[in-house]
Amino acid sequence: MTQKFMIPMKLPSLNEVNRVNRTHWSQGAKLKTEIESIIGWAIVNAQLKPVKKYPCKIGVVYYEPNKRRDIDNVYSSNKFILDALQRQGILKNDNPNCVSQIVNTVIYGKVDHYVEVEIVEC
Repeated sequence: MTQKFMIPMKLPSLNEVNRVNRTHWSQGAKLKTEIESIIGWAIVNAQLKPVKKYPCKIGVVYYEPNKRRDIDNVYSSNKFILDALQRQGILKNDNPNCVSQIVNTVIYGKVDHYVEVEIVEC
């Protein structure tokens, strides 16, 4: 079974997360909670069902309007996505027994920031 959902926003890069974490640890925790809440809303809105066959594979496509953000900084948002999937009960865990592969893609062009996530049960 394959399930998809879209996150209609730019997720923070590792540089942005590090900058917030340096101000105060509670600010970093607040950012993580806010981002995971937005992703959680997208998961609920897409009416995803819990994964039944493990391990599964995750595909993430990041749409970026330009090449200003380094690719490794963009990919760091996987942490927020997997944690939100786990918090919403879609994944029972994000360890290697439950998620065997994450395939990341960045598509650059004249588009707004958004993220597409696909969960494939193997």
